Amino acid sequence: MREIKFRQWMARRKTMHYGIGIVKDGHWAGPPSVTFSVDPIMQFTGFHDRAGKEIYEGDIIKYHYFYFACGSEVEKEETCSVRWDDSFANFDAIDKEGFAHFLGQASDDGIEVIGNLYETPELLK
Repeated sequence: MREIKFRQWMARRKTMHYGIGIVKDGHWAGPPSVTFSVDPIMQFTGFHDRAGKEIYEGDIIKYHYFYFACGSEVEKEETCSVRWDDSFANFDAIDKEGFAHFLGQASDDGIEVIGNLYETPELLK
């Protein structure tokens, strides 16, 4: 079973905070030092990259995969951002053209976290 974990981008501090408290019934169910924020909260996908690093929503990854075209196997690598897809209830890797790749279909060592949308957005340009 996938471990449920979150992180939050703290815009004023320009830092990523891991292990944040969870909002339950309008109240924080975390440590008393945690205060309410409207900064983005991102969920752990349950996947790790080839170096063992946890992959979260909002991460920027190198996504290495294979597909078949015209009877031949094609190998490709894309720089993608990670997001949740409500339609299919899974995490996707979204490439620069907006095409969604199912995160779980990368090759065995096919994902490398290289940054995130908040600290290194230039990686998607």
